Amino acid sequence: MRTGTLESPERVEICHFDGKSNKLQTLTMNIRAAQKFLENYDDFLGACDLHCDAICDDGNRCTVNYDTTCEGGCLRDPEPVNCDEYPDDKCTVFDGCNPDEGCIYKPKCDDGNPCTVDSCDAETGACTYEAIVCDDGVDCTIDSCDSDTGECINEPVDSNCDDSDACTIDSCDATSGCKNEFKCDDGNACTLDLCDESTGFECFHRAFECVDFVDCTADKCDPDVGCIFEPDDSLCDADQICDVNDGCKDNAPV
Repeated sequence: MRTGTLESPERVEICHFDGKSNKLQTLTMNIRAAQKFLENYDDFLGACDLHCDAICDDGNRCTVNYDTTCEGGCLRDPEPVNCDEYPDDKCTVFDGCNPDEGCIYKPKCDDGNPCTVDSCDAETGACTYEAIVCDDGVDCTIDSCDSDTGECINEPVDSNCDDSDACTIDSCDATSGCKNEFKCDDGNACTLDLCDESTGFECFHRAFECVDFVDCTADKCDPDVGCIFEPDDSLCDADQICDVNDGCKDNAPV
């Protein structure tokens, strides 16, 4: 039963749907008769023009199912809403209708590929699909676009850095590019590192002497820095000092 308050003994109006004529009718009757209509039928208290939207609306935004004036009655066989009327542009297309949201539109030029930049000419409706540029400027990487995420992939490939030298370790750094490092470097500054160039499989490390041919210097080698030549004045005459380049020389007065 539709809600309504029947407190007055006067005649009242109710909105009644006539199934035979398929129309809404505003009926005027006494209070007792109106009470029966409200109890037995799906009626509203008050004239139909007060309840048209509530009576006829089926809650589906994809249908047009009522006459806003109620003069023609509800359309009990709802008609589809016309989604062609909006929007009026060449870059948008109809994409179905949702009962809760109504007409749905989408960009005309969406190719569904996250690896392209899609654009549409507003005047002609012509679509343009430009591939995302994933070139990182590093020669030894293989550049591509992930078709699922649209993210660029820049994969370093060591073989792209092959310098045909058996004595180097070739690698690709994703940021700086190729590195060709001598494979026989033992990290000791006091050895001469050699590599068998024919095979690249054998390394040689020869210690070398640090000799500067200056009689007053102490010659030694530090594995971290290499040769060190330290002057020692005690190896010179009393009135001389040791110069790392010239050897013992007279000590000039201050």
